Amino acid sequence: MPIIEINESNFGELERADKAALVEFYAPWCASCRALSPTLERFAEHHPDLAVCKINTDTSPTLAGRFKIMSIPTLIYMRGGEVVSRSVGGVGLRALEELVGLGSPAK
Repeated sequence: MPIIEINESNFGELERADKAALVEFYAPWCASCRALSPTLERFAEHHPDLAVCKINTDTSPTLAGRFKIMSIPTLIYMRGGEVVSRSVGGVGLRALEELVGLGSPAK
């Protein structure tokens, strides 16, 4: 499943969805965010049952404030519109899977 770009106008759809979601708060100028992108794409390929989304903090500052984003990249795992867990900074595939409660990493 491709990574979904979320913004302030379509965020409500994500909150109402039955699907769990891994959301990255990022900015295009952020080197750590760019470095995380291939790992996030690989994660999305291996877990099509999970919505993998990105929110640009420059164009969606209200969402960044709502989730108290102080550093980017910040990853938030949501289920039923509620935050379950979060991580700040670049992470590997295993850490992404642990963030969403998966036991073994994708091969």
